[in-house]
Amino acid sequence: MLVRVRVVLPDSPGSLGRLAWTLGVIGADILQVGVLETGSGRAIDELSLRLGSLTVEQLTERVETIPGVRVLAAWRPREMAPAAGLAVLGQLAADPPRAAATLVDAVPDLFGADWAAVVSTGATPTTVLTSVRAPVAPALGPISPARPRAYPLADGTRAALAPLTDDAVLVVARTTGPAFHRTEIDRLDQLARAAAAVLAGTGAPLGPAAGTGAPLAPAIGSGPSSSPAAGASSAPADTGAGPSTPVAGRLDRAG
Repeated sequence: MLVRVRVVLPDSPGSLGRLAWTLGVIGADILQVGVLETGSGRAIDELSLRLGSLTVEQLTERVETIPGVRVLAAWRPREMAPAAGLAVLGQLAADPPRAAATLVDAVPDLFGADWAAVVSTGATPTTVLTSVRAPVAPALGPISPARPRAYPLADGTRAALAPLTDDAVLVVARTTGPAFHRTEIDRLDQLARAAAAVLAGTGAPLGPAAGTGAPLAPAIGSGPSSSPAAGASSAPADTGAGPSTPVAGRLDRAG
């Protein structure tokens, strides 16, 4: 069983090493580690684990026996993130007609989320393109202000958004798991900015890939469309292989 765990632990040498040792003893296989926050004597890390026969409750109980360590959240991601952000950007440029579809299908796995969408920022927010597993009619609320931020949906789904174009944002959502950390929101913003530059440079359409039978939204920078592909769902993207969340930050905590 794949699980994503967010923990708070002392920001001191050896603390990450003690956590890793404990996880090894109980049979949890560490697949990825990311540092979300450090400072004021503490750190917040996020780990992707393979638990085997271990339950989430057993995992939490054993981890919290380590002095100063507390589990903030544990949830089952859709799957392991298959590609790094840079690899996804390369795929956008390599296949412009499918660029927007590739983006929304890759984003959930990059952020341990369930679905993503490109949403227009008009008076009534409308989905231009959605990933696989996205709801048919997401409970969208007002987009304004269209800046990188947490974006809780009306049904309680935890989401975050970042501007993609002048009139569209990229939304990523979790139906389970914690709220998006500010570090994740910054990453989403960086990815959206880079993706917007790639899409603009290739003239890629901001809508379903050609050949899907759905009308295309305009290319980036070409202005609004008279017939947006609202609620259209993209096909699964082949996003390659490799971890998406590098170990970063105060690695001296590994001891």
